[in-house]
Amino acid sequence: MRRPLLACCLAACVATLVGCGGAEPERTPYAESLGTLCDATRAELEAVGESREIGFEEWARGQVEVGQGFVAELDRLQPSALERARARRLRDSFDLYFRGTSYSLGLYRAGEEVGFRVNQQRANDVLAQAEKLAVLLGAPECAQRPFA
Repeated sequence: MRRPLLACCLAACVATLVGCGGAEPERTPYAESLGTLCDATRAELEAVGESREIGFEEWARGQVEVGQGFVAELDRLQPSALERARARRLRDSFDLYFRGTSYSLGLYRAGEEVGFRVNQQRANDVLAQAEKLAVLLGAPECAQRPFA
């Protein structure tokens, strides 16, 4: 008698933890706004073009311009108290990525090929961290790169 009761209780606990019906949890207002902003920004970045088609210099200028606007919009979003610390790290990571790309552009213009490549790789690493934070905040749209 104990085993069927234990199995039944265990199944009920698992169903409660996993959730019933397969419905996705609702996003917070912040996550919803962040996802919408990332979708719009990705469209703007795609409008800039791809670096292999237009060249790094033109691509980087466009990326930085769009990115600065994106970071300014991030500053306007209103995360909840529980989201605030992670949202600040997300904002700072995206800001660092776009600043890093701007710095890479300066190195590229100066002919510093090794410095340019190393710096841009570091900026890309920061971008990957920002994307992970966005997913944790409930906005997977921010992890979808342009042209992907």
